[in-house]
Amino acid sequence: ADDINDAADEAIKRFPFIDGTRQCAGGASYGGHLANWLEGTTTRYKCLVSHAGLATLDMQWGTSDEIFHREVMMGGPFWADPAKWNAQSPLAKAGSFKTPMLLSVGELDYRVPHGNTLTMYAALQRMDVPARLLVWPDENHWILKAENSRVFYREVRAWLERYLK
Repeated sequence: ADDINDAADEAIKRFPFIDGTRQCAGGASYGGHLANWLEGTTTRYKCLVSHAGLATLDMQWGTSDEIFHREVMMGGPFWADPAKWNAQSPLAKAGSFKTPMLLSVGELDYRVPHGNTLTMYAALQRMDVPARLLVWPDENHWILKAENSRVFYREVRAWLERYLK
């Protein structure tokens, strides 16, 4: 996240046509995890967009199709070092959630199951943060159907128009 913020700062400094007061960050998959992380670690963005982003590493471990991969990256299972796993979990930062967020997920996603997005949405609601939830019953990790993609990008555009005035 620091690299993203530093890159944004550098771009704002180098290019006078960039309005640094009207920023949005967004991503999908790992980018969704990053957007979720930014939700709890900075208020520099006017809004955020997250598709298929994880909420907690332990939930991801228990529900994803990549259990072994997560353990390798974290050096062991959750119970071996919960603090290490929680340190990278956006939900652990929910007390700092403030930025309006558009969330999107496919119900057929086995890489980042939809419980992650529902958990982020619940935390945003609990913190009284403006949020919108888009659930795609017939999509997996990516939005692949043409009409769903058109709707998704219309929703993103409306979100940006609303918060980047």
